[in-house]
Amino acid sequence: MNGSDAKITKLFCSFTGNKPQEELSLEERASLRRLLEFGTTPENACELVKEGIDEEGSTGSHSIEGFPGVQFTESAERDLEFYRECQNAQFGLLKELLAGLPGRRPAIGNGFSVAGGNGRGRLLRESSFSVVFRVGDETTSEIVFAIGRIGISPTTKVWRYFDQYKGEDLLKTGCLFFSRLDQLTDDSVEARLPPFDKQAKVQIFKGQFGELAPQTVDDLETILRGTTYVCCWTRREHESYLMWKHYCPSGGGFAIRSTWRRLRLFFQDFRTENAGGAFREMGYLDRKRQALPNERFGEEVFWKSNLFSDEIEIRFAEIGMSCGVHKEIMDRIKTSPHGKWIQCDLKLLIQKIVINPSASADQKRRLRDVVGRFCPVLLPRLRESDIWRSEQRCARTDAMPPI
Repeated sequence: MNGSDAKITKLFCSFTGNKPQEELSLEERASLRRLLEFGTTPENACELVKEGIDEEGSTGSHSIEGFPGVQFTESAERDLEFYRECQNAQFGLLKELLAGLPGRRPAIGNGFSVAGGNGRGRLLRESSFSVVFRVGDETTSEIVFAIGRIGISPTTKVWRYFDQYKGEDLLKTGCLFFSRLDQLTDDSVEARLPPFDKQAKVQIFKGQFGELAPQTVDDLETILRGTTYVCCWTRREHESYLMWKHYCPSGGGFAIRSTWRRLRLFFQDFRTENAGGAFREMGYLDRKRQALPNERFGEEVFWKSNLFSDEIEIRFAEIGMSCGVHKEIMDRIKTSPHGKWIQCDLKLLIQKIVINPSASADQKRRLRDVVGRFCPVLLPRLRESDIWRSEQRCARTDAMPPI
């Protein structure tokens, strides 16, 4: 980390404890990369203020015990509960930060304004947290719209693509589909141990299982893959032409555009119902030369070959925790469903619904009808693809007569 940016250098040193970059573990490198890539800026804070104003207008805001003079929207309260549940020492700093908002009105952190209506907003970055809120006055309270950790932008764009059938099913049922891990066929080594880890585990198991150790390790992989269900997203600022072609080859369907914060709020509900629930950005490694960064149970679910790094995947997982006799578990896997449908709040999850640029007029009309019938609140969030818009502009330009 030899850049001249003093702020980046300070961040690097505080995160790594001044260790040379070449001494960082794979996990430390991945974490540092996320810290350097993400961050709540005034631009994306403006986006959160606009969303917060809309949310306040529809569901209002309310006070929370222990924070006098401050109101919270529903999603901001869920942000607060998420960090409270983490039970880390820094939650005390967040409490102090929020409790002090009313007394710090004149000039706080990084200020910005949002045009139109009662849209004055502020972004405060302090004590490892970012707080987006609307400033009150002598008669009104501050209203907190969003809380995040410094280093992770809550407005980071995340996408998931659906063909016409699966997209309509999502809108009609309000359920996300989670696929059983061993049913994902694009990657033959999905959730399998890299060779270094596998050899190490075989050596450990030899003391108990002898010559059966290699087969035991293979069976454990089979059990993990056959009892774990995942839902995969991709982190990109814009839609992807290649993703459209891969996931929606027939031309219909749509993509959901969500955000890191919206996914985390969904995860809070998901984790409540699923004891093995996890939500992480995928890591990528050279399977021939690298091992997993730690030995936590189910860690291999969140690491893939670096050949798939262009996916920039974020994954929800319900990690299987099977118990019982080996044969009984293997028999259960043979009859267990290939997928699960998990209920979600589409209003909370979906920021935009982007129509496939290759969709026909009939497919577009049907999609609008399904949204209007089952999720009318999402109609204002339905829009054409930027790729389609670009093609339309090019078509108009080509049709113009020469000057």
